[in-house]
Amino acid sequence: MQWNNLFNKIQVSRWLWSALYFAITFILLNYTSHFWSSINAWQIGFNPSFSYNGMDRILPSAGWSAKRIAFVYLAPPLWGLFSSAVGYIGFSKTSGLKTHLRTFFFWHSFNGFLLYFSYLITGILSGVDYASEFFTGFAGFYTWLEWPKSTILGIIVFQIITGLALSLIFPPLILKLNHSRKINSKRSGKWIVLVNVFLIPTLLGSMLVLLATYPMNLNYQLVRILSCLPIIGVCILAFKHVKYSGMTFAKGGLSDKPYWQLAMVTLLLIATCRFLLSIPMTPNTS
Repeated sequence: MQWNNLFNKIQVSRWLWSALYFAITFILLNYTSHFWSSINAWQIGFNPSFSYNGMDRILPSAGWSAKRIAFVYLAPPLWGLFSSAVGYIGFSKTSGLKTHLRTFFFWHSFNGFLLYFSYLITGILSGVDYASEFFTGFAGFYTWLEWPKSTILGIIVFQIITGLALSLIFPPLILKLNHSRKINSKRSGKWIVLVNVFLIPTLLGSMLVLLATYPMNLNYQLVRILSCLPIIGVCILAFKHVKYSGMTFAKGGLSDKPYWQLAMVTLLLIATCRFLLSIPMTPNTS
């Protein structure tokens, strides 16, 4: 397999299906994380609206308990970390022959981790300033604990470093998704796999996310997606050191499915997001 053979009908179909799984898991995990926080805020008497923009920002309150504030601010990133573990286990337990399910679990794990990691990036971007639209997650919780700004930033930077180290779990999974020991054994094989299985689906999936969730605050959504760049960088640096010996592959990659099924599921995803997320939900209307 050579670089100039990448653009064929079967390969394009694989890109699009993988991108669709990226978009589904990204949207599902991001909005369920916002919904966890919204429900908890409603229970303590606040009325943030939940819609395209996730959960509206909550004004400070002296009456919040540590348990409540921890749940509101920490539920989204910790939900991401938990979901990543679930996806990783699902991937590991799924037969390589079930290519679509295995690809779904991979993106479930990756986007769960990305959700967690993006809250670290937004914590830095917020400058630990309550007026910032990125003031949420760990930055919000650590500030509520009245920790000094320098301490908060130092802890978040440490979390970013450890997070990048944890992202080393993904390069072996990417190789396993290729389902071809022959390609992996070639000199340029691993890089072809990286492009086919990971980079192109990530790009296409991100475009689908933006299309399906517009008019969500575009800057916020872009930051969420672009937070994957440091993770991708680590994967690229680590990729050449990953050993493919001993890996189990299922020949052929993502099994071919009719394009009409792909188009139907994609349109359904866009229509569902546009319909459901266009309805602002509050305690009085949900």
